[in-house]
Amino acid sequence: MLRSDEGGSARSDVWSLGVMLYQLVTGALPYRAESVWHMLMAMLTTDAPSMRTRGVDVDPTLEFIVLQCLKRAPTERFADAAALRNALQAWLASA
Repeated sequence: MLRSDEGGSARSDVWSLGVMLYQLVTGALPYRAESVWHMLMAMLTTDAPSMRTRGVDVDPTLEFIVLQCLKRAPTERFADAAALRNALQAWLASA
């Protein structure tokens, strides 16, 4: 959404959910920056860092799911919240 004139979509909602999941698991936002401008630039130009860089021992499958939500290219994210829910339910069922 930062790169286009289009309004929000299901995939931008998935990104927002990914930010919340990342923060719930790690206690930190995915991007750290000195200012809002620097944070926006980081979001546009770098992938979200591994949750392990925040000192959290996270299940690799859960980390994959969360980082999938935070992909910069919308087409690489889950298509919608239902797809994200399905991935999370499958992870929980396998745990």
